[in-house]
Amino acid sequence: DQPRKILREGREAVSARLIGAYWASAFFWLVYAWLLNDWYTVSWAAAYLIVYSTGLVLYARASTT
Repeated sequence: DQPRKILREGREAVSARLIGAYWASAFFWLVYAWLLNDWYTVSWAAAYLIVYSTGLVLYARASTT
């Protein structure tokens, strides 16, 4: 939802710290699941990591325009 919000409303619509916190959470879940060989959790954590990374990229791109 955050990437869509950035595209529609611009950079002011979201907080980079919030997206970064979500990204860190997904990353830690990914590492934890990987260590436990829990591939179900790895798959959804990786998907969230992609979404949050997209949000950070769009946030950074919105700041330069």
